[in-house]
Amino acid sequence: MKVLIVDDDSIVRRSFTRFFAGYKGDITFQVIEAENGADAVEKAKTEQPSMVLLDINMPVMNGLRAAAEIKATYPEYRVAMVTSSISPKDLGEAKQANADLYITKGATRKEVVESLSAAIDILILGKPLPDGQSLIPYVRDGLQAIFENRAW
Repeated sequence: MKVLIVDDDSIVRRSFTRFFAGYKGDITFQVIEAENGADAVEKAKTEQPSMVLLDINMPVMNGLRAAAEIKATYPEYRVAMVTSSISPKDLGEAKQANADLYITKGATRKEVVESLSAAIDILILGKPLPDGQSLIPYVRDGLQAIFENRAW
């Protein structure tokens, strides 16, 4: 399964690449990287990833605009915003861009791994959401991620 990691920080991209390379599940991931939103839109066309992880604040084209363009063309792609922003404005814009997931950076490595693992379970493997909810706030020690099964 292909995953596209988009962040202008090469250290962040490497960290996510290591996570997906070491994923302990029934899926093997092929990681593709991009350093800005414009590059992400192009790679989404050519590489056809199952999941796209996008930072919001990047040069050339920000992640919100890239998410909107990718989801408009490929609504079946699962798009996750992975950002340091906890701004309600950015969250609202992520919803408008039809992003499927919103995860804040700045959490511990363990929390990010748990959050990404849950994202794979829900968005890629289609596992049911707990308690039949369609929108679940997932908050743990400063990590806030919002999961959703198909639409906000």
